[in-house]
Amino acid sequence: MPIPDLTAEERKALAALVRKTIREGKFPYDPDLKPLKTALTKLDPSSARPNRRVELLPLRSGPLVGSRRKPRRG
Repeated sequence: MPIPDLTAEERKALAALVRKTIREGKFPYDPDLKPLKTALTKLDPSSARPNRRVELLPLRSGPLVGSRRKPRRG
């Protein structure tokens, strides 16, 4: 099946529809949405999210303060 040539306005409308479908989905990380997300990056390359690396904060060293356990009586 040949891919139709779309005007800029048609691409924009199609990208908006795909974006809305992904956003309003019940499960945003559903594997069934992957083809839609891939198509969206082809329709609108500016919508592609860069692969961001999450930087974790360093763990604090030292004694723990404020235990959740109640002290024993007796």
